[in-house]
Amino acid sequence: MSAEETWHAQMEAGQRGDWDAVLGYFAPECTWTLMPPGTTFRGPAEIAAFMKSGFGAAAERQEADVRNEFATSEWGVFEYTSRGVIDARRAAQFAEKIKAAGPAAGGLAGQSLEGRTFEIPVCFIYHVNASGQIDRVNEYAATPAFPAAS
Repeated sequence: MSAEETWHAQMEAGQRGDWDAVLGYFAPECTWTLMPPGTTFRGPAEIAAFMKSGFGAAAERQEADVRNEFATSEWGVFEYTSRGVIDARRAAQFAEKIKAAGPAAGGLAGQSLEGRTFEIPVCFIYHVNASGQIDRVNEYAATPAFPAAS
């Protein structure tokens, strides 16, 4: 299986909720690092738990808008834009983060984000080892953009 096929196979397994299959696509020593903030998940079980929470958060998202994809036999890049509408639960989570950010939150302080659309560019750079398992992922995500409320 090529690096690209491995990447797509683990994504498809996650989308159908087959977390046992997801675990098999990651090497025991795999790391998945979020850029920013530099948080690293280690090993298949920790990575699958992180992915599971992400798929759960995807309920209000539209289908991913794939922008670019490239892979060699070992390395791959998968870039997409995530878009959707913020539900009440997610709005409450954002409100806490905005409050904690203080002045860095800019003009979002005191605003409700419920019902607002969002757009987040995301890019994964991944490596597949000689055994055909993913052993490194760096995930780069921009700060979400929230168009002005209408």
